[in-house]
Amino acid sequence: MKNINISKIISPIIAIILIVGFVLWYQNAQIISQPNLDNQTVVNNKKSDYDTAENNDSTKPFKVNYISAILDTYPRHHVVSAQTQALRKITLRSHTDGEIVKRFGEEGNNIKKNTIIAYIDIDDRLFQMERINAQIKYLEEREHSAEKLSKKGYQRSLDLSKIQAELATMQQQKQSLKLEIEKLNIKIPFTGIIENHHIEVGDYVRVGDPISTIISLDPLEISFPINESIINDITIGDSVTVTTNDNKNHNAKINFISTMANTDTRSFEVRALLPNSSLYYRVGQSVKVDILYKKEPAFYIPAAALSLNDNGVLGVKLVGDDNIALFQPVNFLGDKDDGVYITGINEGDKLVTVGQGFIKAGALLDPMKDDM
Repeated sequence: MKNINISKIISPIIAIILIVGFVLWYQNAQIISQPNLDNQTVVNNKKSDYDTAENNDSTKPFKVNYISAILDTYPRHHVVSAQTQALRKITLRSHTDGEIVKRFGEEGNNIKKNTIIAYIDIDDRLFQMERINAQIKYLEEREHSAEKLSKKGYQRSLDLSKIQAELATMQQQKQSLKLEIEKLNIKIPFTGIIENHHIEVGDYVRVGDPISTIISLDPLEISFPINESIINDITIGDSVTVTTNDNKNHNAKINFISTMANTDTRSFEVRALLPNSSLYYRVGQSVKVDILYKKEPAFYIPAAALSLNDNGVLGVKLVGDDNIALFQPVNFLGDKDDGVYITGINEGDKLVTVGQGFIKAGALLDPMKDDM
């Protein structure tokens, strides 16, 4: 049997084992020293493009969208409750004595200006007018004759003057009677509604007795109080918006502003005229009056652009110099639709509108101007 050298066989085997062990150790060390790429991909996929400064220690800028602030005006309104009232209301009265022989129009009718609403019996006034006319004619003839005789020296000037005085008196009586006859026709002085009749045919009226009450409904008048803090911002001719109880809006114009405040409320009476050509609205209906009394400089921005800092201060995020995020406190004035009116920023400031919730002051930004 041939002798085998065992040492020659064992040495290669040991070498192979050592090499395999070294390779396995090296691979394991590489795995431990590197992050789990699969897990990192999942985490990165969960991150927003708008990382917060406190959660990202890298110098990678945060992507945001911004708009340039444009100066606008904020309308300041004052809304008060009021009621409609008649611009004109009158009770027609008799200017002479006599019996009512005719009455025109029914209560609730709309009557045009200068329409006769009642007629008082003329009685003996026509006879009086005939008598006065005859006397005037007689005196005119005497005057004519006296003038001729006076020129010839047969008539004293004193007699002529007496005749002329009597003639003037009769002419004055005629004019007075003519006016009295005209007063027999009772006319309304403006277009309006007959609210009440106070007489019937056959009634005897004397001077001052009521005949009918007339109310004008076009336009209607609205009276409302304005406090002293804004009274100087309102002028005659300004437009106001009147909302009637059917939820319809109408344009009215201010026609009166009191110069004296109410001593109890320190408010001033203001009146406005509301067109009502259809006569649909009546006296005494409740309305809301919206007065636009001032427009002040302000910025209209998306409501979502507002945010609070750690101290609870209301403000907005701006893109500052070198694209550094700034927090700017603002004053809230009011809202409209999806936006708000603010002050506290300057025209041209870069207002962050997308991504503002993920950044804080001092963060480095990658800004892109919005299309809006």
